[in-house]
Amino acid sequence: MLIRNRGIALVSILIVIIVMLVLGTVTLSRSVSERCLIKRTNDSLQAFWLAEAGINQALLNLRNNFDITQVSPVALGPGGFSATISYVSENSRLIEASGFIPFTPPYTGQRNIKATMIRSQPANFYDNAIYTASDITIQGSSYNIEGNVRYGGDITDTANIHDGVAIKDASINPLALLSFQQLRDISISQGNYHDAEHLDGPFPDSFWYDETAGIPHVVFLEGSFDLSGKTKVGGFYVVGGEVIYDATISGNVAVDGAIYSRGTFTINGGGNALNINGGVWSNETVLNGGVDVRYNEDYMNAIKNLGIAYSVQITNWQDMSNPYLLEE
Repeated sequence: MLIRNRGIALVSILIVIIVMLVLGTVTLSRSVSERCLIKRTNDSLQAFWLAEAGINQALLNLRNNFDITQVSPVALGPGGFSATISYVSENSRLIEASGFIPFTPPYTGQRNIKATMIRSQPANFYDNAIYTASDITIQGSSYNIEGNVRYGGDITDTANIHDGVAIKDASINPLALLSFQQLRDISISQGNYHDAEHLDGPFPDSFWYDETAGIPHVVFLEGSFDLSGKTKVGGFYVVGGEVIYDATISGNVAVDGAIYSRGTFTINGGGNALNINGGVWSNETVLNGGVDVRYNEDYMNAIKNLGIAYSVQITNWQDMSNPYLLEE
């Protein structure tokens, strides 16, 4: 009986040992598999950001030379990127960028991004009282606009547009990108440059910097533009540059000139001021209350004659790789 009990105990111990070995093997295998999956995921994510770096490098290179055809492989961090640039039209290029980990094959992670870039030179850029790439929202009926209104999205009302027409034009979206460095240089030479610490002015009170020569004030602001509480300013105002900021006019404020903003331009009208005598360029426009905007051809021609260059910008991009379909 004793020998039998010992045999049963021995068999039980062997079974326990086998079960533990199986469980240990399964756990170890799962741990190794999860570590491999985590590494592949991390490599794929880093490769994605490297592909983004390739897109950004292509954008920078195209701004310097719109006729280049590739971005040579560049080592960066744990991997690298490269890009090819294809001709689409005179003002459009297709970029296909690849990010990879490590820098030389075989790769443990690779992502591909495709982007379209344009150097827009719109034909009607200087011919409008309001030029808005997306929507124009008008609250109330006490507004007055004299001149053409061109918009890329929707407009809520057109009843009080005089001496011009409302023109829906989807081709103006995105808003044409001006050469901000050129505009900065002009504003600095005129003493009209305002960094983030000096956005409240002082600002010119007339449009002309040199009226005899036909040169306007160019006022560059590295931040949002808010004219609440002011009465009159003049010149060509460039809001934000590479970083997108909004512009706002509130109350009895008059702008003798034009405003360019890649953000939202809002006029909260009040009193009987001629809020804008010149024109507006923006991504989106909001008019509230008693707003008066009039196109000034002389001012627009003066801005046009500055010879401002148009810069390259991205219109769309697409991730061509599925990060969840990782190669074994």
